[in-house]
Order: sequence, then structure tokens, then C-alpha cells
Amino acid sequence: MNGKLETSIKREYNKEALYQQAGNEKNEYVAQRLERTDEMDYADVTYQAGEKYVNVSISNFDDVVGNTVYMANLDKQKKEKLKVGQLEILYTEEDQGDHVSKEIVWVMETFGKKVQYRVSSRGEALNKNNVEKFVKAFLPAAK
Repeated sequence: MNGKLETSIKREYNKEALYQQAGNEKNEYVAQRLERTDEMDYADVTYQAGEKYVNVSISNFDDVVGNTVYMANLDKQKKEKLKVGQLEILYTEEDQGDHVSKEIVWVMETFGKKVQYRVSSRGEALNKNNVEKFVKAFLPAAK
């Protein structure tokens, strides 16, 4: 198993001052160290056994507005919208020749922030019949 957690970067800088500094120093660019926040940008964990794996990615979705994602091989993908409670889940299967990759993606509010959850697999760990089990694993516990 391996994983990675990345925190957000504080975007506190004065763009005009940086341009001014570059001009004064006659450089094409200048660099300024930026600090990190304690807020998660994304977490990524993969469990792999041989050729099979399950990957879970959780990412901050608050600032995502109007972004476009370009994907290859859309003609090889089967997409279906599923419901788990009130959540809409996008279920995708993609034939990759020697295997079929499966993925679920959904966005929900967690601790006041929009968060995107993505679970992907190679093998039989994830399938259309057990999507609810994976989604419910990320739902807050009922009080």
C-alpha cells in the first residue's frame, strides 16, 4: 500500500511587486517561497496485490469552477449515473484490452467544503453491484 497527502499552498503574493522585482533585477523571472496551509488539497492511497489494485483519491473541490477535463478513449468507456441515497455517482467501466478498469466518482460536502471522491480498480474489488458499499464507507457516521 502506498499513499500521498498534499496540502494547499497559500497564494499570498503581490504579482505586481514580483514583476517590478524582475524588472529591477533585469531577470525574466523571480521566485518567492510560498507557505502551505493545513488544508488538504488531495489524498491518494493505493492498495495493490499483483496485477489488481484499488485506488482512492480524495480532493478539494471547492475552487473547481468551469474546468474542462479532456479524456482519451471515451469510445471504450461505459458510463452510468447511479444513486446512493441523495448522492449521484458516476460509474465508469473501460475496456483496456487485457482487463476492464472500473471507477466511481462523486462530489459531496464534507466539513463545509466540496470534496471529490474517486475510487478506481483493476480486478473485481469494485463493480456496479457494490458501489453503495464503497460510497457509504466515506459517509459521515450517523449520530
